[in-house]
Amino acid sequence: MLNCWGVNLARGVEVKLDNKRLAIHLYIIVSYGTKISEVAYNIQRKVKYVLNEVVGLEVAQVNVAVQGVRVSS
Repeated sequence: MLNCWGVNLARGVEVKLDNKRLAIHLYIIVSYGTKISEVAYNIQRKVKYVLNEVVGLEVAQVNVAVQGVRVSS
């Protein structure tokens, strides 16, 4: 799945369906200096809200794994 800029939107995302409940696993890279725990928490909240309230899917869990830290030059 690509967006209009040719970026693969499915990269870093795993979705599992078990008993009509979703388990989402997200793999991210954060910028140096950001508060990783806050970023992960905000992503969890937003993904769960959008899938529950906007799309109408029941989400069992949203896991965020930080794969690395990007240092800008």
